[in-house]
Amino acid sequence: MEERHRKILKRKYKELTTDLRPDDVMDHLIQEDILDFNDLELVRAQPGTKLQVEKLLSILVSRGSSAFRVFLESLEDRYPWLYDDLKKEEECFRKQTSPGNDVYITPNDARYPLQETRSSLQQTSDPAEDDTRTVQTMPLTRCTEHMFVPPEVANKRVTEKQLNGLAGKLGLEWEDLAIHLDMKKAEVDRFKAENPFSMRSRVFSMLIAWKARQGTNATVRELVGKLEDYGIEQEKIRSIVK
Repeated sequence: MEERHRKILKRKYKELTTDLRPDDVMDHLIQEDILDFNDLELVRAQPGTKLQVEKLLSILVSRGSSAFRVFLESLEDRYPWLYDDLKKEEECFRKQTSPGNDVYITPNDARYPLQETRSSLQQTSDPAEDDTRTVQTMPLTRCTEHMFVPPEVANKRVTEKQLNGLAGKLGLEWEDLAIHLDMKKAEVDRFKAENPFSMRSRVFSMLIAWKARQGTNATVRELVGKLEDYGIEQEKIRSIVK
């Protein structure tokens, strides 16, 4: 799935996990070869609709460039409001991406994920064929306005109190956010192992590690920019700019 489509799904996470019932859309996703029956079982095994949607989204973002389009098709009849919202976000991205910054995706079967980076070329091989596909993604302009950061706090280092408040607002997206903040998978695993019973403690440990690594650059402005770039909702970010 293209980076811009991943970001759109992250921004609409709350609406999707509130309104969507996976069984209403998975038939179409299977029919179009985005999901298989093992995926269907994994989604249905989750205890509760919200967790089922989260599992479905985590599978979709790992799939190829057709996944977002097919997911939209699955929403059109039963969830027209979600369909319209996602289409508007996509159109906004398209308008704000200049011709020189287009994302070029070589043909790829929907079943095989594209490994994408923001500013570099990376190659991935189709297990069924020994050819190489090159993917280039470019930074995309956000469709929503950037959060205003008051000048009096913008260049101050974030405090532990601010990070703890932010940690309480983040959920399962924290692991992907950690990678976005240049953490290693091994570090994410360590945060989980050291805090087995509290997600908030895991997120707080990750943010403290980011602050230590950034040193004097761990400013409010810097963190807000990173969070917005990843797609964290502004209402979750607002506490650290007060």
